[in-house]
Amino acid sequence: MQVKNLEQSVPELFQVANKKYLQSEQAIEIIKQNIGVIPVANTAEYRVIWLDVGDFPYREWKFRYATQNLIEKQELGDCFLANRLLFTHYLISKK
Repeated sequence: MQVKNLEQSVPELFQVANKKYLQSEQAIEIIKQNIGVIPVANTAEYRVIWLDVGDFPYREWKFRYATQNLIEKQELGDCFLANRLLFTHYLISKK
């Protein structure tokens, strides 16, 4: 049995996010305004996909399945693509 990666499981997430690349300043404002925006995937282009998951209960050990279930149950929320350096900024700000 071959395990699917997140891009294979929910290709619409990647398709929608790839159409909405944000500069770091724009992305930071969205993240600050929406507590449910989290990084959910890396792309081959060294970018990070961010998704507004609201208050969906995530469990790290089944992250891929939780993301797939969220999109299937609640539809694809606001998502965007940003430079990977923004992810580093995000991690530092959470400390």
